[in-house]
Amino acid sequence: MGTSVFADHLLSGDHASRPAASDVPQGTLYACTTHLKVYQSDGTSAWSDWAVQGGGGAPSAHATSHEDGGSDEIDVTGLSGVLDDPQPTTIAQITDASAYAKTLLDDADAAAARTTLGAAPASGIAQSAVTNLTTDLAAKAALAGATFTGAVAVPDDAYDATTWNGSAEVPTKNAVRDKIESLSVGGATSLDGLSDVTITSAASGDLLRNNGSGQFVNTPLVAGDIPNLAASKITSGQLALARGGTNADLSATGGTGQYLQQASSGAAVTVATIPAADVPNLAASKITTGQLATARGGTGIDASSAANGELFIGNGSGLTKATLTAGSNVTITNGAGSITIAASASGGAGALVLLESHTASTSSSLDFTTRNASGQSGATIQSDYGTYVLVYVALVLSANASNLDLLLSSDGGSNYITTGYLNEVNLLRLGSATPANMVGTASVNLMSSYGTGVTRHNTSGKVTMFNPLDATNNKLFDIHMLAPSSDGNWYTGNGGSVYNAATAITAFQLKPSSGTITTGAAYLYGVAKS
Repeated sequence: MGTSVFADHLLSGDHASRPAASDVPQGTLYACTTHLKVYQSDGTSAWSDWAVQGGGGAPSAHATSHEDGGSDEIDVTGLSGVLDDPQPTTIAQITDASAYAKTLLDDADAAAARTTLGAAPASGIAQSAVTNLTTDLAAKAALAGATFTGAVAVPDDAYDATTWNGSAEVPTKNAVRDKIESLSVGGATSLDGLSDVTITSAASGDLLRNNGSGQFVNTPLVAGDIPNLAASKITSGQLALARGGTNADLSATGGTGQYLQQASSGAAVTVATIPAADVPNLAASKITTGQLATARGGTGIDASSAANGELFIGNGSGLTKATLTAGSNVTITNGAGSITIAASASGGAGALVLLESHTASTSSSLDFTTRNASGQSGATIQSDYGTYVLVYVALVLSANASNLDLLLSSDGGSNYITTGYLNEVNLLRLGSATPANMVGTASVNLMSSYGTGVTRHNTSGKVTMFNPLDATNNKLFDIHMLAPSSDGNWYTGNGGSVYNAATAITAFQLKPSSGTITTGAAYLYGVAKS
């Protein structure tokens, strides 16, 4: 039969195995094999008859199981009514006691009865008043119509386990006290009487210490017995000078700029600022942080990182590190410990001033991002010039049929632009009047289909850039070039290019579409404005 959801509500077994009514759910049924009954639990405290098992006939004899000590002993707790056998619950219902005995049980009559017996309550009975407790108790009991048998002694001597009968004797307070005073540990009455204690020539201040062999011996306290302690354990007094302390309470003294000091050797420690007279003469090497202010004869500047050519220049309130700025037709070259000032190319407006140059050596590109010519610094394209001229000389490309492109950058060379160009260069083949042209939109194209099969091949040219920093108009480029072609001929070309965007240009690069630039050089000049 499968398990039922009512499995914990239908139980069976003998009467002794029946669980408490509070241990099962309310309504649980228990089939008792002892009584042939089915009981039902109220879920809290009681089982009640629910049904009688069997098919009729006289129940099996089982009266003895309800008797005292039986397997189903009857408990009268909680029953109401009067049982057939005498079960008195009041003094009046007692039928086997004399009237005088009943008065002893009645709170209203008990006091008079005790007086009659001479048994008035007392705080205690003196030992001297007890001559024969057995005789006295028997006489008092006789007055109540009862008898008293047995002997009860009240000894006043010390406890002796061999003679004292604990079931028939009551000790006096004196006997109890004597016993307590005679108590000892294992029979010993002093420390050296203990089996695991050995005391030899005890001295004042000795302690008992276990010697590791199970014995406690007397010994003085030594430094090794004291554990290491945290400073927080010292909560009063002050540590003396001779012990490394200050011998002073400094908890409420001191402050910013305050120091501990002594007026003389062994003198008390005090707190104060350092007098100027106490500061000794110091070597300059002692100053390891900060800078000496100009008001104290210093510069107020950390000169340890000064760059080549930097000078200390007054700024109205102190000094500042700075380099000289070149004027028109002047170049300034900053070296390690030197500054060279020279006149630059002269000629006034239109003069070319070298700003940056690069030499190819199997280079993937020649990037113009930072000026490197003598007297120049900073970004390649700056506002000091409006027109720039790029001259490239004898560039040799490694890959046949590759292009040579000029790519622009608006972020200083981090990225290069490959869209938005309008480019056309008209070509003439040298040695004939056959024309051709180069058209593109991905770069400022300086050569298409370079020819490495031409003897002593290389390409040179010039590109003029007009106002590349202009962020409003398109950027314009004028192109002149000479180069070999992959068809085996030399070509010369003139044309132009437009970068069709209102974006300021700050850098550029020369880059072949494939391969490298094996050798050659490129130079960038600024066209003087005046």
